Amino acid sequence: LSHSRKNLVQDADWDQLDRFSAFAEERGLTELQVAFSWLAAQPSVASVIAGATRPEQIRENAEAASWQPSAEDLAELDDIFPQTPKVALF
Repeated sequence: LSHSRKNLVQDADWDQLDRFSAFAEERGLTELQVAFSWLAAQPSVASVIAGATRPEQIRENAEAASWQPSAEDLAELDDIFPQTPKVALF
């Protein structure tokens, strides 16, 4: 995301996004590739479905499968994006 859209995102969110971008860059990946791989590593996710409108998006989506996050990677991502507790609404 561009910081020019700052009115849509809180400062704390920018901190998370900056940390996430750095995480991906350190591994030579795009944010999308990290997100796809994180999703695929979740036990509750059966498959990751992606859409694409350009050929390069198809390539990037397919390349996401080449990176398997380690337990340390997943812990770091959980630190960047802490899970919120789920609360029953009934």
